[in-house]
Amino acid sequence: MLFLVCLLSLNTLGASVAYTVRINLEGVVSQVIDGDTFYLVSGDRVRLADINTPEIGEPGYDNAKDYTYGLVNGQTVYLDVDDVSRIDSHSRLVCVVYVDYNATHYLNLNEALLVSGLAEVWDHTNNEFDPDDWQLYVSKSTGLLSPNPTSPITTYPTLKSTPTAQPDSIFFSYLPWIILLIAIILVSIVILRKAKKST
Repeated sequence: MLFLVCLLSLNTLGASVAYTVRINLEGVVSQVIDGDTFYLVSGDRVRLADINTPEIGEPGYDNAKDYTYGLVNGQTVYLDVDDVSRIDSHSRLVCVVYVDYNATHYLNLNEALLVSGLAEVWDHTNNEFDPDDWQLYVSKSTGLLSPNPTSPITTYPTLKSTPTAQPDSIFFSYLPWIILLIAIILVSIVILRKAKKST
């Protein structure tokens, strides 16, 4: 179940639509190493561009790794691979990584880690990316940054969220429990009124 908590800043919502995302590779994630590195089933190792998360043994390592794991492990990811260097000095693909958010939008994992406070900007000049251009959500139909998805999105997934859950389904997943709770309350009221009348 996807829990949604923290509000995005107004800065995050004010995107420039001039920036276009080029998804040029996709794959299924087989192993998450840490918050900013994972393996694909193909054997390729991916390094999230221009951000840095804590290394093993450093404060925040587990939170950043768990966040990334919850969004990508076993999931298809969509990669905007760097056109300048393509790989880093450790032979990892340097990418901005996108995951399915809902039917109309991708979530930018690099930006989500920054927004959630689990990563810091580590802007390298030897790639095509500029973290200032990133937006949290990207339209699947146009590839353009989109501050106004079909269903307005003002929150981002929290740690250990289920990436396949859709925001619109949250209410409906609770609906049977809400109906049951209302029924219990109504029955309790009827029983209490009958008990009161009989005394």
